[in-house]
Amino acid sequence: MLGREFVVFVRQYVRGTSLEQYIRANRGNVELRFIEQFLSAMFGLLFELEQRGMIHGDIHADNVLVARPRYNLKGDVQFRVMDFKPAGHGDPIDYLGIARSLKGLLECVGYEELQLRDRYVFEVLRNDFLGRYLVESDPTADDRAFSPGELQSKLDSVDEMFSVASASRGPEAAVRSVRR
Repeated sequence: MLGREFVVFVRQYVRGTSLEQYIRANRGNVELRFIEQFLSAMFGLLFELEQRGMIHGDIHADNVLVARPRYNLKGDVQFRVMDFKPAGHGDPIDYLGIARSLKGLLECVGYEELQLRDRYVFEVLRNDFLGRYLVESDPTADDRAFSPGELQSKLDSVDEMFSVASASRGPEAAVRSVRR
C-alpha cells in the first residue's frame, strides 16, 4: 500500500520452505516445470515492481519461499518473495539474484533422464536466460535486459520454438542447435 509519505507492506503468513533449502533437499529431482513456474513468478514480481517504480534489491534463494497451496490438486507451487527493503535506483541486482537461483535449480535437474522437449527447454534456460538475458546489464546490447515482460514472452514461446525447430531439423538437431 502506498501512503503519501511512506510505504506500508502488508504481509501474510506463508507456510513453506526457502528456495535455498528446497534446492539442497531436491538435488537431481527438480523438474523443469517447477523452474518455469519459478521464473514466471519472478518475472511477474519484477514487472509489478517496475510498474510501481520500485525494485526489491535483494532477491536470492533465501528470500524466496516455496509454498504449496493447502488444497492443491494439480501440484502447483507458489513463490513468495520476502525481505523487502527500501531500495534505490534500478540496478541489475534482482536479475542477478534470479540468475543465481536459476543456476542452483538447473544443477538439480537430471539432464540425462529428460525427454527431448525438456532438454531443449533446459538448454534455452541455461544458455539464453542464465547465460545472457538475466546477466546482461545493458538494454542496448539486449532488449530483454531489465525487461520482465520480454523475458516472460520468451519463456512462454519456448514450446513453440521447439516445435518449429523440431519440424525443420528434427528434435535431436533442435536440441543440438541450442546447446553451446
